[in-house]
Amino acid sequence: MLEQIKQTMMRYATAQDHGNSKAFAGLFTEDAVWERTDGDMIGRDTILAHLLNVTSKRAGSIRHMITTLDVELRDSDEAQVMAYVLVYRTDGTNRPELSAIFDYNTTLIRRGSEWLIARHTSQLLK
Repeated sequence: MLEQIKQTMMRYATAQDHGNSKAFAGLFTEDAVWERTDGDMIGRDTILAHLLNVTSKRAGSIRHMITTLDVELRDSDEAQVMAYVLVYRTDGTNRPELSAIFDYNTTLIRRGSEWLIARHTSQLLK
């Protein structure tokens, strides 16, 4: 169970980094809430539209490095994840540079055999 939850978080990072918008959105419940410093997004379709827009404008590469992952099982169908995330970017002409650090606070729920993100807060460390 813990490994499946961690795997959802790792897929979140890799799908976002590689611009796989449909796989990324598929990690969220239909009514998920993504709380961001630039405004909340509600619903899987809104999250998908946002990522499609962002990836269409992205130059270079991005990597989300999840460095700390603390999973607390609330019950057999809900978990809370706290994580630290380092974001590296490169435009392809230079070495990747650290561009942001986030604290993630994520609620996942079990839907069948999958763990999906129901609420995700990404707080930019200032």
